Amino acid sequence: MAYGARLESVLGESPRGFESPILRQCEPDDCTRATSMAARDPDQIQAVRVAPSPRLLRNAVLSYLLITVTLFGSLYCLTIPRGTWPMLLAGQLVTVAVVTLAFVRYRMTYIAVTGQELVERGFLSPSRRAPLSRVASVLLAETYRSHSPDSTPQLLVRDVDGRGRLRMRGASWTDTDIHRVADALG
Repeated sequence: MAYGARLESVLGESPRGFESPILRQCEPDDCTRATSMAARDPDQIQAVRVAPSPRLLRNAVLSYLLITVTLFGSLYCLTIPRGTWPMLLAGQLVTVAVVTLAFVRYRMTYIAVTGQELVERGFLSPSRRAPLSRVASVLLAETYRSHSPDSTPQLLVRDVDGRGRLRMRGASWTDTDIHRVADALG
C-alpha cells in the first residue's frame, strides 16, 4: 500500500481513482473462481492432460545455442593451437548430455486430471498424485508479472487440510491449458 500511496502522491489522483496495475482491483468473476470439490461427481470430470508451454523449450534451445556457439567457438580458437582441444570437447559433450537430460525431463513433465485423481509430474520432482476427493478448492486468479502491467493466470488447488496441491503459473503453462485444467476440476 505504501508503494501505491507514493505513486498516487507523485502522479496525482485520476477522476476514476488511482489505477495502478499493481493495486488494481478486479471483479470477482474476472479474477478468481473458487469451487468446492466435495459435491463433484467423478464421472462428470473430463480427463485432461497438459504439457508445459512450448515457448519454454524454444527459449531454452535458443539460449543454449547462442551461449554455446559463441563460448565454445572462441574456446576452440584458443585451444586448437595449443593442442588442448580434446579436454574442451569432453566438456562440451558433458554440456550436451546435461541438456539432453533436461530435454527428456521437460518432455516427461505434465499435469493430468482423471476421473479419480489429480496427477502432477514436475520437471525435477517425482510424480505427485492427489485423489479428487481430497481437493477442497480451485482458485483461478489473474496475477501481474513483475515489472509489467500484463497479467497472467495462475491456478491454485488446495486440499481439505488447506495445503496447496497444485500451482500452475502462466509463465510455464499456456492460458488455454490452465483454463482446461480449471474447467476439468470444476
